[in-house]
Amino acid sequence: MLVVLIILDGWGIAENNDHNAIFVAKTKEFDKLLKFFPSYSLIASGKSVGYAPNAHGNSEQGHLILGLGRTIDKINSEQRNIETKKHRNKETEKLFKNSLSEIISVEKLKQLYISETEKFINVSYFFSGKKDAPPPAADWVNIPSPVSPSFSKMPEMSAKEISKKVVSEIMADKYNFIVVNFANADMVAHEGDLAATVKAIQTVDSCLGEIVEIVLAKDGAVLITSDHGNAEEIRPLTEGEIIKPHTANPVPLIIAGAQKPPYSPFKKGGSEGGFSEPFAKKGTLADVAPTILKLFGIKKPRQMTGKSLV
Repeated sequence: MLVVLIILDGWGIAENNDHNAIFVAKTKEFDKLLKFFPSYSLIASGKSVGYAPNAHGNSEQGHLILGLGRTIDKINSEQRNIETKKHRNKETEKLFKNSLSEIISVEKLKQLYISETEKFINVSYFFSGKKDAPPPAADWVNIPSPVSPSFSKMPEMSAKEISKKVVSEIMADKYNFIVVNFANADMVAHEGDLAATVKAIQTVDSCLGEIVEIVLAKDGAVLITSDHGNAEEIRPLTEGEIIKPHTANPVPLIIAGAQKPPYSPFKKGGSEGGFSEPFAKKGTLADVAPTILKLFGIKKPRQMTGKSLV
């Protein structure tokens, strides 16, 4: 079984308008998946990610919860970090026990975690439950980010290199579980440049189509989600702002290949999709890990408070 989790960093859900770079970008591949496969709206801010009500999420906490399948209170986590090193290590080990990567490793399934430098710590250290090294049978791959004082000048970043590497590894049948992070939407949106963010999203959308097509051709399942919102609300930076902050909007989850759709967008024939109400179903970031375990047929540990969505 092959399961691929694609994290579209900074890709939230908001009203369709001229300030929503995702809407303006006309995301052909994303929209196609939204039409033909079940989708969910996931809470990625506030109490659901361990923050105060209405507080926006961030990449570190978002990836931590995606990988743990449960909400970790940010304040309590930080309090533990000021204790003695010995006590802190024991508490951290207990707090982050039975992460998704650990459980899959116990089942002797091979794993790949890949992103470019700007988000590498999130897809490796944080997603694994604050581990400094990958578990057995897992690889962490860091694709160098371009050297640029402004990603709005290079909105493609290293997305194409990531996609090429992922497609190659899928073709080689080396891994059972792959986690991919595309940083573009978040990093470019932080600069408040709508036109550049649209280009960033179009790049990611193209890469998304390439990966999903090959996963479905291998009879695998792919989950497309995000860690927090950003690109769906673009505005120029205000005076004194260094970066535009994240949003508190929900994020998408599309699950392709887990169930037989009424029509596959990657095969000839048919014209009507079977899921006409995008994001009608609700969930949280903590539901992603239990869903992945369910796809693998692996029992969810008691530490995971999230629920499977399949």
